[in-house]
Amino acid sequence: MTKKEFLVELSNSLNKNQIADAQSYVADYSELIDDKVDNGQPVAEALASLGPIEEIVSQIRKAEGIAARPKVIIERKQMRLSTKILLSILLVLGAPLWGPLLGVALVLLVLVYSLLWIAPFIAAVIGTSFIGAGGFGLIASLVAMIKATFAFGLFQLGMSLVLLGGGIFAIMLAWYLSKYFIIATVSLTKWLIKHFKQQKGVDYLA
Repeated sequence: MTKKEFLVELSNSLNKNQIADAQSYVADYSELIDDKVDNGQPVAEALASLGPIEEIVSQIRKAEGIAARPKVIIERKQMRLSTKILLSILLVLGAPLWGPLLGVALVLLVLVYSLLWIAPFIAAVIGTSFIGAGGFGLIASLVAMIKATFAFGLFQLGMSLVLLGGGIFAIMLAWYLSKYFIIATVSLTKWLIKHFKQQKGVDYLA
């Protein structure tokens, strides 16, 4: 084995064992090998004096305070895999039961979002209707002043201005409500995603 092959194998073994400063240890052993060679030892003899790579990694793990992976963790991972397979089978078999429940949950979620936005939506509809009616009323009031009585045209003009003012107010209200409801919608969505990830993350705990 050459020095390069030794260092590559050492680096791979350290990384496989999740040693944080793997490259730092590789650099230290590279300098140690160079020192031995400079002192007159052949490369093969210098590498042999270091001992097997497994032993070196084991000593580093102990120095780092990393215990060897116990067998029980491997058994737990195998158990977790079998549990996931069993849960998948149960989900398929229980589809007639949880399918409607999932549909109800989705409907309730859509209903919650709809309730959040119903107020600004109604305000926007009212505002648009009032502005449209007020604009039409302005034109009609001018026609009424010319073809009908001036008093009737003036009254219709006043009503049109009231409708326009109410429409503008409703549109502004819808705008301000939308800003707050956007914040509420984003917060609710983030909470749902966070809650879902927390529930999903339980399956991956070691």
